[in-house]
Amino acid sequence: MASKIVITATVAFFPLLANTTIGLRTASPEHINMTVAYTASRWQVFRMMRLPEALPYVFVGLNVAAVLSVIGAIVGEFGFVGARAGLGYLILQKNFNFDMPATFAILIVLSAAGVGHAIVSWIQKRVVFWVDMSGRVNGA
Repeated sequence: MASKIVITATVAFFPLLANTTIGLRTASPEHINMTVAYTASRWQVFRMMRLPEALPYVFVGLNVAAVLSVIGAIVGEFGFVGARAGLGYLILQKNFNFDMPATFAILIVLSAAGVGHAIVSWIQKRVVFWVDMSGRVNGA
């Protein structure tokens, strides 16, 4: 079980990390310098400038991580990683036995498990309401 968790976490972590670091660097240097000139602390610059600019990137990373974590869990359950149970293992077994209806039933269950993308998108609409899904600022 630990190997499955490590594979899933590793696959999901790096897209989230990359998008978050890019997002934290997108704040305008002019705006940051202006807030520092008005005696803003580092925490205030982070809270008022960097974090709101980074949130769309963080949610893109969360969307990618939600999708890739399901893929990582399936790969972690494949037999060559040492698993003897799970949906990935069942896919391999049913495919080996040419049981196509069962294979497609498992794939339908896995696609339902991929609903994490829809949940993250729903949360993104409520948290980052000033940016629409295409990345443009609303009202601009």
